[in-house]
Order: sequence, then C-alpha cells, then structure tokens
Amino acid sequence: MALAASGGVQAQEEFAEEVVISPLPSGHIQVQLQFTLSSPSRRHYSVLPKAIAQLAAGVPFEEVELSLTQGRWHHHAWGSPLLPSKPSGAELRAAFSPSIPEGQLPLLWGNLSHSLSGMFCASLNFLARPETTAQQAIEFGKPSETGGRASNSEVGADARACAAGPAAGAMGPRPARLRRLYAALPKEVVCTENLTPALKLLPCRDQAGVASLLLHRPSVYGADYHSMRVGILAARDADGALLSTRLSLGITLVLRPPQVQTPGAPPARRAAPRPCSYSSWRLGHLLGSKLRGACPIATQSWLFVQLPPQLAAQAAVGEDGAGQLLHPPAWQAGGAEVHRTGSGSSSDKSSDSSSSGEQAEDNIQQQQQAIAGAEALVEEARRQQPRPEGQGDGPAALDVGQAWRRFGAKGAVVAARPELAVSRYTTGAGFMHGGMVLRLATAAGAGPAAAPSGAGTGSSQAGGGGAADLSTAAAAAAGNRTVCVFQIVPWYVRVWLHTLTLTVDGAPADLDAALRLRHVSPAADRARPLVLDLCIELPAGAREAVLAVQFSKAFLHVFEWPPDAHRGFDVPAALVTYAPLGADGAAAALEWGWRRGGDVGGARGAPSPLLRALSAARPEALYSEGLLVPLAPPDFSMPYNVVCLTSTVLAVYVGAVLNALLKRPGAELREAAKGGAGRRAARLKAAKVVVVVVVFGGLALYVDEELQAQVMQALAAAGLVEAPPAPQH
Repeated sequence: MALAASGGVQAQEEFAEEVVISPLPSGHIQVQLQFTLSSPSRRHYSVLPKAIAQLAAGVPFEEVELSLTQGRWHHHAWGSPLLPSKPSGAELRAAFSPSIPEGQLPLLWGNLSHSLSGMFCASLNFLARPETTAQQAIEFGKPSETGGRASNSEVGADARACAAGPAAGAMGPRPARLRRLYAALPKEVVCTENLTPALKLLPCRDQAGVASLLLHRPSVYGADYHSMRVGILAARDADGALLSTRLSLGITLVLRPPQVQTPGAPPARRAAPRPCSYSSWRLGHLLGSKLRGACPIATQSWLFVQLPPQLAAQAAVGEDGAGQLLHPPAWQAGGAEVHRTGSGSSSDKSSDSSSSGEQAEDNIQQQQQAIAGAEALVEEARRQQPRPEGQGDGPAALDVGQAWRRFGAKGAVVAARPELAVSRYTTGAGFMHGGMVLRLATAAGAGPAAAPSGAGTGSSQAGGGGAADLSTAAAAAAGNRTVCVFQIVPWYVRVWLHTLTLTVDGAPADLDAALRLRHVSPAADRARPLVLDLCIELPAGAREAVLAVQFSKAFLHVFEWPPDAHRGFDVPAALVTYAPLGADGAAAALEWGWRRGGDVGGARGAPSPLLRALSAARPEALYSEGLLVPLAPPDFSMPYNVVCLTSTVLAVYVGAVLNALLKRPGAELREAAKGGAGRRAARLKAAKVVVVVVVFGGLALYVDEELQAQVMQALAAAGLVEAPPAPQH
C-alpha cells in the first residue's frame, strides 16, 4: 500500500521506508520493516545521518553489517525468512579492500567496533579483541564476477582449492575478493537501548512513517524472534575516496497475535497460536501502535501484505473473487505475493497435506471464505486510511489486518522451507574432553515446491519434521551439492583437527576427497581463535551429513573467568551456506508479484528497494545453535583465602613498622636520656625497624618472582652484581 511519495528532499538523497507483513503457517505473524537511506559524499546532509557518513569517511571499509538478535528463527515451523536470519546476540561483519595492508586491519577493526558500540549502545567493544576476531577467506558467488576460478594462493597458505570449478553461471564457493572480518558475541542482551539510537538515525524517528509501528516497545521485545540489522555500504573510487554511502536498517519481528477478546493484552499474556493455521491479525493490536501515515521526508513509503499460498495461487490464476482481493483504496493500494521459482518457472507449494476429496473440498470452502473476509477487511482499511490534504477528513492513523471467517486454513504449510536443516550439539562429559557435532539433513518437503493443481504447475506436498530423501527427479537435476561451513571456535576450546571426520548417510566418507575449498587458521592461546572454513561436496540424494570433531578444554586464569563462572562459555553459531537449486539445477530466486491500483507487476518493475533485493538470486545462509561449553572452574575459595592471608600479613607489617617508628619512650627512658641509656634506646628502635623491613622484604622477594627480577636488574644497573643472562627461546 503506497502511503505517500514526497519530493521534499533533494533528488540526490533518497529515503525509502517499507513494511512487509507475512502470515506464517504456525499462526505467527512476521513483520519486516526496512529503511534505506542513501546519499553521495558531501559536507552537509539532509537525509543520511552525518555520524554514518563520518564513520564511512574515517574507516575505509567497503561493507559493514551489524545484527542484534533475540531468539532463534525456527525454519521447520516458519519456513525461510524474507531476509536471512541471524544468530542470537551480536554479530559484526566488515569487508575491507585487499589493497589495505594486513597490519592495519586490527586498528581499523577496533575503530569500527568501538564507533558502532557507542552509536548503538552495545557491548561491541569486546569484539575488537584479537581473540574474538576471525577472517573469512571463502565466499559464495559466480566465477564470472571474478573472471574465473581463483588459484590456491588467493585463498591463503592454508587454503586448498579443487581443480574443477562450478558450472558456468552457477553460484558456488570462491576465494573472497575482499578482506572479510567477522566477530560474534552470543551472550549480548538486546533491549530498547539498542533500538532507540537506531531509530534516531531516521529522519522522522518513530513519530511518523513505518517506524511509528515500533512505538510500543513491550510488543516489539515481547516477540518470539526479534532481529535488528544495520548495513552500511560505501562506494569508493580507485584511490579509496568516498563517493556515496548507503545505510539500510532492517527490523524483523515474529509476533503472536493477541486474543480477540483482549486486543490490548501485553505480549507476555498472549497465548501460543494454533499450529498449521493462519491467524487473524490487525496491525494496531499486533504491535500495539498504528501506522501514523508516511514520513514527509521519505521519497517512498510502502506497506505490503504477503498473501498465504492458497490466496496467492488463486490470485495468480484469476479465480472468482481474486481480482477483488487486493481492492484498491481511494487513491493507491498495493499488496505482494511470493512465488518460489527456478529459471522463471513457478513452483509454489500450497495445499492441504491430505489428498482426500472431502478435505480438499472443505479446504476450498475455507479459502473462499478467507477471500471474502480479506476483501471486507481491505475495504475497511480503505475507509481508515489517512487522506491527503484536500481529500476530506479521516483518522490520523492507518490500521490494516487480515481476518479468517472460520478458524484456521487447514492447508497451511511451510512452502518456503530451506532445503537443508542444520543442527549442532556437543558430546562427552566432564571438564577435560568433549566433542562437537554438526548435522546437515535434507528437510522434508524442502526441495523445489509445486503449486496447487489449480495453478497448473504440479501437485503439492505438506511440510513435516525430520529428514527425508529428495525426490528422484530433483536429486537427478540438482546433482552434487556444495555446502560451505564457517565456524569460529574460541582458543580455550582446543580442537584436535586430526579427529575431524565426515559421515554421509551413516557411512564414513573421505573428507579430503569431499573438500572443494579449505581455509584453516589454527588457534593461539589468548591471541586468536580457531577458524574453520570448509566447502564440502555432498553426493546427490544424500539425506544426512555429519561433521564431528574432538576437543579438549583449557584451564583459564582465575581473572579470566566472568562473574557467572558456572554458566559456561559460548561458542558462536556455525554458518552453513549453500546455493538453493531450482528444477534445472540453476540457483533459485524469489519472484515477487505486486498489485497497485488494480495493476499487476513484477519485482523488476516494483519501486520498492526491498522487493528488488528479495528477488535477486542469493545463497541460502543458515545458522546452527550456539554451544555452551562448561570449563573446569577453579576453587574460588582459594583466592579468597589468599586475599585474607595477604591482608593479615600486610596489617601486621604496617602495624609493626608504625609501632617501631612512632612509639615514644616512657618516663624512665627520658630520665635515662641524660646519660648513655638514651642512645641505647634509639639504637634499639632502629634495629627493630631494620629487622621488620628485612624480614618482610625477604618474604616478598621469596614469593614474587617478578619482584626478584626487578631487584636483580636494579642491582646489576648499580654494578653490585653481574647482569643475569638473557633467556633462550
């Protein structure tokens, strides 16, 4: 729904705001808000925040992506998100030009992380440490973009490339063209202190436009999944001078619709939705705040409602009532529908899991009732939509929704489920040794989907849990699949690389023969983590692949432990990347269709930057679960005992010295001071002081080796002793 199109800013600067509302088959509602600001390099800015422009000018990066996430995306129940999901906590990625020397990267990375930490009120300063930072040497792309397959030396000394590259025009792994740095902080807590500074970067903040939907913070942070993503893209010339800057802010929410009888109930009291059914929703009740028109500064303001697969299929074939489903309001309206395609052939999958005629007929009746309910709801939204000046009075806020006349569409299925399911867990027990297992399985119904029979592209298949074989035709067309695994392991989890094994469908496989690209950076204690960047070629039709490795646990110094020592230490989530395959083996893409004012268009003709980005072919990126590894905690009572003993010894020492220096002699000594007794008393006091200093000084030298070395160096400098020999390495 096009809210407004304002030309109040200069043509060289652009600000687009858009929101996509998607009903999920689990009964949840996905809300994707996207803000895009772009401007050429200049002294003064009207739209782009100057802080972002100064950051791009001060740190010579090419790309930066920061994500702050709460919760985990459930692919088996929700399908694929509009934008790739992120792991829990904080994640920071940055790409630098290869012309930048390797020695300058730590300084630039530190400046970037500290700047973003202050800008978004997050603990990103911990990511500047070298023991948490890794360099990603392999990326997914097309060989034509780099002029062919790169040699082994371009990956690094520890990289090995297979001679055979991906097919021409196909998407596959390749050595990274840029210097890509990565760091993650899994235990970072996301709260409103991170969202408020981000919204201050927008021209209208959260007082108007799409951002006004985020006014009610309890609804935002009461979501089952919340992810805020900040991306900065800097265009530079050959000399590195900044030409233009593009800022994108995306917020992904997965919400539970509130109960109908209590629309204002807080998120904590919202009941879990009924699975395998679409829930009725209204924007104001869902987020606790209505849409306050469009931001006057925005050049584009869009609101899209993604249709469920049933309704999208009927609208595509033009059944009765489908043309009125997206009934245009008084001046402009729009909607969006998605189809999963490969090489342009539609293959959406959306129908009931049962093939019985009675349930199919009942499903069709429910779809027709849903169409009628959605049509009436759009008509109501048309009456509630804020009107431009001069077109009559109207409410100040827009509230849209979607209602089902009868509860649940029984044909609710996960139509966009990833082709692979990723899980990870640890093995073993105790504080000395353990194992790490990464499991890749083909998800049921994850292959190329088929639209309902009414759409004329094949039969449907309902989603389900577990793993299943790909169909014979899909496996034959897809061939072998290349999967890349990027894993960072902290230095205190000491992985034994010689124990790394690969198992395919329960049978051991030759890992060296399956590797297409490899980049391994060994860990160094308190200096850098272990980096595993492996691209493995799995045979066609494989149901499951398991990577397993053994590790031992290091002993940490007492001051290296966090306050919650018995919680364990986090291992960042593993990133699994692969190219989704279409029916002909080419990379699949999302083709979006949209309607406005009765017109139907594709993503290429859509003015929405988000739809154009979603329609581009890109690899599928899945994150595994984060691991919590318990280490052997020290006896924290011993430091307490040492502190008590040290404090006692120091108290005795200080008290004895002060007593010897400040105690005045008695009257009898004053009488004897007239003779030789006074001198004897003074010598006795001096002897006491010397004895106390020598005793406690010797004790300190005996305990502290560093103090011994300092004393020996001082004596050697004075020429009293010979200089100690230099230690041999």
